[in-house]
Amino acid sequence: MEELYQATEFDQQTTSHRLQIIKAALPYMSVRQQKMLSVYVKIQELTNTFHLFDDAENTLGICSLSEEEKTPLEMLESVKTYCSEREKEMLDVLSNFFQASMLYRQYQAMNQSDPEQSGPSPMENLLHLMTPEQQDTFYQYQTLFNQT
Repeated sequence: MEELYQATEFDQQTTSHRLQIIKAALPYMSVRQQKMLSVYVKIQELTNTFHLFDDAENTLGICSLSEEEKTPLEMLESVKTYCSEREKEMLDVLSNFFQASMLYRQYQAMNQSDPEQSGPSPMENLLHLMTPEQQDTFYQYQTLFNQT
């Protein structure tokens, strides 16, 4: 079985060494003790979360990405660390469609900036290189991304 769990920066800031020890000991306790300590651990993590956001410096530590890094593609790359292989493949497909959509928008902007351009547009040239199935798929995703 594939091990997926890795502590995120947020997890590291909202839990403690002591809470991790309690979590590791839970399977060796009675059901009643497990219930009590599990609730205790979650309440402590929630309290730590509230304290984390009370302090502006720590809040900025979680959100320390620059505006250039806060793109859907960067988010997908960060999320992949915590995904199964199948989920990573799906995120790769989604990432490729985002990139294709951005490329298409760049070509559109380039064509609109020079209306007297003669001959086929770069996008038309690119589409001619695709198979009819690829073109259909591209147009379907173009419609999807234009709606979002």
